[in-house]
Amino acid sequence: MRRISHSLFLGLIFCIGQSFGESIIGFFITNVRRASDMTFEGAIMFMWIRIAMTIIPYLTTFVVVDLLTKAKLRPSFISLGLNVIILIYFYNVGLIHKDPASFSIGSLLTSLILLMIDKQSRIRRYSKKGTMV
Repeated sequence: MRRISHSLFLGLIFCIGQSFGESIIGFFITNVRRASDMTFEGAIMFMWIRIAMTIIPYLTTFVVVDLLTKAKLRPSFISLGLNVIILIYFYNVGLIHKDPASFSIGSLLTSLILLMIDKQSRIRRYSKKGTMV
């Protein structure tokens, strides 16, 4: 049960982090490029809609991957793979139709930031124990 709750917690954190980062970075890239008349409130609304639409897939994927794989995958890799699928879905449904390039770049940048944070936290965690994995 502890493993499942840990997976649920990681799924929730990565879903919220990805949604927040994607909406903020996408908003700033859109404004710099002057590609759309999107407002900051629209970006925040997109964040809440993205969280509502992706929370169940994130939680389910994190739990299933954790239960089915013996090898410990980094949560950031799971999140990156899931994020690419979600980006394709959002593009096909038209959720990012105003400026898909900015939000795709924002989404991938957020995934890369989450990868770096995950890598750094694991390095610090293992270096405290005296072993590097």
